[in-house]
Amino acid sequence: MIRFEDHHQEIRQMIADFSDNEIAPKAEQLDESQGLPTDTISQLGELGMLGLTIPQQHGGAELDLLSACLVVEEISRCCGSTGVVLATHLFEGTAAIMNLADDAGHQRWLPKMATGETLATFALAEVEAESDASGITCAVGQEPDGYSLHGKKTWVIAGAMAGLVTVVARNGEESRADHRLSGPWLVRQVDGRWRSRAHIAILTAYVGPPSSGPVAEERLE
Repeated sequence: MIRFEDHHQEIRQMIADFSDNEIAPKAEQLDESQGLPTDTISQLGELGMLGLTIPQQHGGAELDLLSACLVVEEISRCCGSTGVVLATHLFEGTAAIMNLADDAGHQRWLPKMATGETLATFALAEVEAESDASGITCAVGQEPDGYSLHGKKTWVIAGAMAGLVTVVARNGEESRADHRLSGPWLVRQVDGRWRSRAHIAILTAYVGPPSSGPVAEERLE
């Protein structure tokens, strides 16, 4: 049985008021325009909502998972698009850095993610494999100056807004039959083209040839 403490009720009421006053009036227009909630995400960053689960030493609130779920629930009540962008940042983008990156990675990324300077998202799905990780074909290869990613990802939530994408890819030497994955990988610079619709961004040309420049900043493992 879930037990709500006083601080859960307080944060829920605070974000409910914010959602009713700031998010709900914009939700219909956002849906009609099929836009991205950039202004609202910036406001949530100023309120500290993007750093809910990040440790205080990195600028976050270091609250429990239930608090984060309550915040996402109240925001989604007024605007599902904004809610899913926040949920992906907290539960996939942030979680990947916290659980897989080393101390240097924590220091580099978490403070920016806590303030909203960097929005994080996650890239797993592909057109043919959909969300079946064992069927993905996006692969990472070794280059003289680092790594390169080759393939296509789709249904990347808020990809056009994100400053950090955690990508699930396969080692270039592995076949699909191996059912082994590499990474995740951190990607900042993308040589490709985004097509945005609502809160979904589709990456149609994820990485060009090695001459286009390195895109894999660092490996998390």
